Amino acid sequence: MTYENALKQVKNSQVFEDKTILKLANDKGWTIAHVQATWSWIINDKEILKLANKRGRTVAHVILYTTGYMFKYKKLLQILKIML
Repeated sequence: MTYENALKQVKNSQVFEDKTILKLANDKGWTIAHVQATWSWIINDKEILKLANKRGRTVAHVILYTTGYMFKYKKLLQILKIML
């Protein structure tokens, strides 16, 4: 599956949990996980939360920004330099 195909499905309310699909990215590094996070999707998988685009914005940053959700992994928040 390509990023474009997955993006179309996400726009049609499909939610992916498969890490391979969540890691698909466009040329700016914006992943399917980032897209889902902008629509209030929450995941606690450290690997996915650390995915960053080329400007350094992680999936964790997007989830925190869009939902206010506080992750159970406080150490991860420290790694990502998100203030509690």
